[in-house]
Amino acid sequence: MSSAVEGLLLLMCSWFSYTDIKERNISNHWTYAGLSILVIYRLFDPAFFLGLIPAAVLLLCWFFIPRSISKGELSGDQHCSLREYNPPFGEGDIKLFGVIGLALGLERTFAVFFWTCLFAVIFVKSYWIVKRRKLISLPLAPFILLALIFTMILKYAL
Repeated sequence: MSSAVEGLLLLMCSWFSYTDIKERNISNHWTYAGLSILVIYRLFDPAFFLGLIPAAVLLLCWFFIPRSISKGELSGDQHCSLREYNPPFGEGDIKLFGVIGLALGLERTFAVFFWTCLFAVIFVKSYWIVKRRKLISLPLAPFILLALIFTMILKYAL
């Protein structure tokens, strides 16, 4: 049954990668459905609930990244203008890591998280070297998919 869960997870992540690139959106309907099904599936195997720790860490980081940054100076009765600051990951990425955590467990979810960060950093640095400019935003789901595939290859190869 574990390989069936992994196969469905790969399909789900593939779809999320496509929608994250095209629409910059990871569907709540599918992530909530995945979380609900996996909670029921893992109900009698509580060790897999530890796989939610990486998603919880991301959620805490998401809460503590400042939502607005003031620009300009205040003088007298002038108000400073605020602009929105986009964190490096979105709510959909956090929920996707929750699904991955319930599907794979703590150790493999941390591996997916590590490889996601590494592949994204390599891409951003390569982009900067080639284009000589910084990326404004980056869909994270394709890197999550790449890290998931890489982690599964390592699992079955070793």
